[in-house]
Amino acid sequence: MKRLTKRVDGEAKENHDNDATPETWGKSRWRNGSRACMEKLAAYEDAEDQGRLVVLAVAPGDMVYNTIRVRGVVSTLKVESVEIFEDQHPHFNWKLVDGIYDNLSGFMQSDIGKTVFLTRAEADAALAKRAQADEVLEGRT
Repeated sequence: MKRLTKRVDGEAKENHDNDATPETWGKSRWRNGSRACMEKLAAYEDAEDQGRLVVLAVAPGDMVYNTIRVRGVVSTLKVESVEIFEDQHPHFNWKLVDGIYDNLSGFMQSDIGKTVFLTRAEADAALAKRAQADEVLEGRT
């Protein structure tokens, strides 16, 4: 499908880059563009209703950070591929880049923010918070 919108300073705008010139951006062009945008939105919503649209938190090639609580380590992993299961839950396969490997082939999207993080800083903070909670439970504080 042809892209009907573009982002300009973070705001969605009609995409005139395809076949229009500034002289043809008049009111009738906007009405035609609005109709096309509605059709495209409807196509996305139809796909979502039919279970054919999944929004991924990360893409192949992205780096993620896995906390390994028992070892107190944050590992860096590269997302290699994505599998979509029948229940529409994505599974991301990864490859170790740095750290230690905890014998998992990847993670579910629902693991993001729990044991898998999108930034190293988030992973380090989560690991420190868990270590602090463990100390409290063990009566070391």
